[in-house]
Amino acid sequence: KNYFKGNKINIVATILSMFFSLVMVFGYSYQHSNSWDLIFGSLFQLMKSIIVALGYYIMFYIIIKLLYEKLDQHRNIETKDKVLNFIFEKHTFIMSFIIILIFWLPYIVFFYPGTTPGGDVRDEIYCIYHLDNYTLKSINLISDDVYINTHHPVIHIAMLGLFMKIGEAVGNYSFGLFLYTLLQVILTIATLSYVLVWMKKRSIPIWIRIVTLLIFSLLSFIPLFAVNLGKEMYSSILTILYILLICDLTLDTSKLKKKSFNIILIIVMLLLMLFRNDGIYRVTIPFMVIILVNRKLWKRLLLLLIIPIVIYQLYSSVLLPALKISKGSIREMLSIPFQQTARTVEVHGKNAYNEEEQKIINRILDYDSMADDYDPNSADPVKNKYKKEANSEDLIEYFKVWIKNFFRYPTDYIQATLNNTYQYFYPDQSKRVGYITLDGLDDGIFNISLKEDTQEERMIIYNIHKSIRDLPVIGMIYSVGFHIDFLLVSIGYLIYKKKYKKITILMPLLVTLLICIASPINGHWRYALPIIMSFPITISIITLNEKSEIPKEE
Repeated sequence: KNYFKGNKINIVATILSMFFSLVMVFGYSYQHSNSWDLIFGSLFQLMKSIIVALGYYIMFYIIIKLLYEKLDQHRNIETKDKVLNFIFEKHTFIMSFIIILIFWLPYIVFFYPGTTPGGDVRDEIYCIYHLDNYTLKSINLISDDVYINTHHPVIHIAMLGLFMKIGEAVGNYSFGLFLYTLLQVILTIATLSYVLVWMKKRSIPIWIRIVTLLIFSLLSFIPLFAVNLGKEMYSSILTILYILLICDLTLDTSKLKKKSFNIILIIVMLLLMLFRNDGIYRVTIPFMVIILVNRKLWKRLLLLLIIPIVIYQLYSSVLLPALKISKGSIREMLSIPFQQTARTVEVHGKNAYNEEEQKIINRILDYDSMADDYDPNSADPVKNKYKKEANSEDLIEYFKVWIKNFFRYPTDYIQATLNNTYQYFYPDQSKRVGYITLDGLDDGIFNISLKEDTQEERMIIYNIHKSIRDLPVIGMIYSVGFHIDFLLVSIGYLIYKKKYKKITILMPLLVTLLICIASPINGHWRYALPIIMSFPITISIITLNEKSEIPKEE
């Protein structure tokens, strides 16, 4: 009451607080009942939920308002400490690289040769060696002689294949994969070190740079992903580089005159397209916003965007088919409607759809097992039953049924999506981060596994990681929802300060958020990793010195 009295209402903080209060109430309900029954189950539950939501609203409003006020009072404090100047001013890149590497050495040594995100890496390697694997269940091959397909990015499959062949040549597959891991670690540390160089050039406050180096060095989830053989780290560091390049371009459009800058930007955009099947959206949507904001330069900017798109289209539509590399299944884009259909059947029984509708659904999915397969937090069990014989006409007929029944079962459709996405916003949901297995590769064929004599050290590392994650308040940094909510608060601050140009810099992260919502698994770190690793960059962008925001004249 004392805080609200005499204070001007902040509209942005009000909207964000209302949203976060709903997230907390709905998140709790879905976490404990996989439904909103703890809110709407009875009049008493609804009244309780309103009271709790009001309490959360007041708490969030005060926190956000105070945070915004502190940011308004923000000042850049220079340091005269010789050690800090040596690290953060004179030798930023090399010192950051050495410090991060030292802290990451235990992960490199004890997680030899690397870890895997489930069976994805195994399937990629099996494609290379022409072995039966999961991806083939949903794909019609161009040639039975080529198992490689675009279910996973082909460039990543090729990299794994190269290092597997190196391991095969020296008689040790583990050594080959370790070389892959080592390369990924080096490139990741180099990217994070460059972030600190970029911060120095942009006169980011020294305290933010210190915190950034501590985050990159000490938070276990980053090195755990750096020693992971999956594709997530490459797409994450490329997203970081893309954001930094967009920021430089936005704040200084004269960079378009530099050939080196244009070449680097094109290469980063192209690589991001190649390392993610949805990479073209991650690149194109943010850059189209940049073009709209800088309409006077639209021709030059459009050319910059067209070049990587044309190269990517030639690669995906000409080169890959010529190499008999098959396309991945369209099912990867259909998690939301498939979950909605499955939940409807699970809630209302097999007769939720009439016989004709059941036949149409059964052409693309296994209708009879749909209720048993349904997992509120993962679309994979239902999506994995997609029939590769299904054609475009079957999909069109399915979507007609899907749209028709939306008006019949609206709450089930809405709940299916909420249940499969709430953890991306609910900060009280901390899931296990990182992997300590080489799932599927200790298979009697390649016999790749983590060393048994370092098992104890791995468990110590993981237990430390888990202990920090479970700490009150501090452990929130291990929550996917915390990082996404912080991104939203940051964008809210930029709206509040009318710094709309800065919002365009964060567009790659907003597109990543949309992709997370459409992803098959609820609150998965792999999908949100670019947002999580960009946490210090987001802080830097909203606190950029006014002088660094004035673009040079064209």
